[in-house]
Amino acid sequence: MKLAIICSSGAWGGLEINIFNVCKWLSQSNIELVVFTKTGSKIDLELKAIGIHTIEFDQKGKKHLQFANAKYLAQRLDKHHIKNVLIGHYEQHYTCVLATLFSKNRLNIIYMQQMQHNIKKFGPYYYLLYKRVNTWLTPLESLKEQLLKNTHLSENQIKILPLCLETDRFYKNTISKAEAKAQFGYSENDFIIGTIGRLDKEKGQETILKAAEILKNQIPQLKILLAGEETAGGTGYKNLLLALANKTDINDNMQLLPFQKDTPNLFKALDVFIMSSKSEPYGMVTLEALLSGTNVIGTNSGGTIDLLNKGKYGQLYAFGDANTLASHILNLYNLKETVNAQDHALEINQKYSHLVWVEEFCRLLN
Repeated sequence: MKLAIICSSGAWGGLEINIFNVCKWLSQSNIELVVFTKTGSKIDLELKAIGIHTIEFDQKGKKHLQFANAKYLAQRLDKHHIKNVLIGHYEQHYTCVLATLFSKNRLNIIYMQQMQHNIKKFGPYYYLLYKRVNTWLTPLESLKEQLLKNTHLSENQIKILPLCLETDRFYKNTISKAEAKAQFGYSENDFIIGTIGRLDKEKGQETILKAAEILKNQIPQLKILLAGEETAGGTGYKNLLLALANKTDINDNMQLLPFQKDTPNLFKALDVFIMSSKSEPYGMVTLEALLSGTNVIGTNSGGTIDLLNKGKYGQLYAFGDANTLASHILNLYNLKETVNAQDHALEINQKYSHLVWVEEFCRLLN
């Protein structure tokens, strides 16, 4: 069976990495895969490095005037006798829908959702945009409810298929917590809280620092570990964090690491992982922390509520609420709130393994 995945993004963030992983997994199945990419982009180079066939597709021009690009895409799909198309990036949604008007075949359009749809999108233009999609894959029940409320999509177009990952890297990581802590310069008795992700005001790392200030005299060996780069073109949020740490006298207890490509040991080193974002649609790092057997606290918003199973897998707090966050951290430190992290890791492994995703997606195509 043939499948085209469309992702001509020039970026290399969580969205593109998820698409790269999907391409890698599907290429190991019985699917004949072709990926339309922007030549020279990071995802294009990474796909070529593992032997996946890519076709140049550099989407140019105004968003709503994609007729030439759509015709080009349709011609290439017809040439390769491909009828199944997975939209891997939201910017190619409109172009792929237009391609159905130019293709000689009846294209089966599948959309893989990774962003929230919390703005109402109705009218003739959006009707075309949504009704031409055969199957809309959404990872969470809450996101499905958003779609039904804010778009022309119908119940039978939407299928819930959680975004998954290669769980063994985290779930079967055998390094001890003491060894993991030592790898990052900590002692076994240090109590480490932190997060992994872009340094950005919307990611809420400053709330972690404010909570640490509240706790610095209650948890003697409290350490803060933040890993990630500032958002490209950012406005000095990293400097804001450093200034806040210095002002609150916790800078000696804070470690700021650059982007980490290999994170299993980092998750294992943390005593508490904090998903501090204002509204994260689907935080893969939350799943990675849970798979690592690490206690998790997350904001009561976005997809984090679903990923933490409405509080079963980890405590929730309102974005920016340093007092409640500090209370949850202290309770975990005092073992008053036992999260049964290892039991939850088993459940997450069974639900979010990439093998489950591939099996369900292939069943959908068949």
